[in-house]
Amino acid sequence: MRHRNPRSGKLRLKLIIILVVLLGGGGFAAVRFTGWPSGLADKAEATAEEETGAEEEEEAEEGPPQTVNLGEFLVNIRAGGNQLRYLKAEISLVVHELEYKGKKRKKKGGHGGAGESEAGLPAACQSYARDVAVAVLSNQQFETLRTAEGKSKVKATLQQKLNAVFEEYRVSDILFTAFVMQ
Repeated sequence: MRHRNPRSGKLRLKLIIILVVLLGGGGFAAVRFTGWPSGLADKAEATAEEETGAEEEEEAEEGPPQTVNLGEFLVNIRAGGNQLRYLKAEISLVVHELEYKGKKRKKKGGHGGAGESEAGLPAACQSYARDVAVAVLSNQQFETLRTAEGKSKVKATLQQKLNAVFEEYRVSDILFTAFVMQ
């Protein structure tokens, strides 16, 4: 019968451990100093971007929110029995300027920012927003606006109509800073 030398088993185990440590250390050094896996990740990202291509060019990112005060409105509204009443409201918009590919869209015109309000919403957009607000508010019923649900519906309608027209801005909220009916 042949006896195994206990030292030979320990020697093999030590050699295997040393080999694993050396290979692991070499792999770590290669990754750490050459950036090898990140190069593969960059290549995969580039391939994914090529596949989506034109779609991403048109995607817009939103800039930080700005609050734009549209001012005070005084409009006639209908009440039961065709009686006229009035609504006095002050409205502000929370808007986001849309950015394309990380760059803001070029603004039309503008020598020194002429034609823009302090908040960055062009005067033409503010005028249109005021016109839409007058049209929406004057079509409301007194009884409807007395409820919180009615006010919410008016806000939603204003937001929808403004977002349908604004190309460079998105209205995220409508704020009634004053609301009086009589």
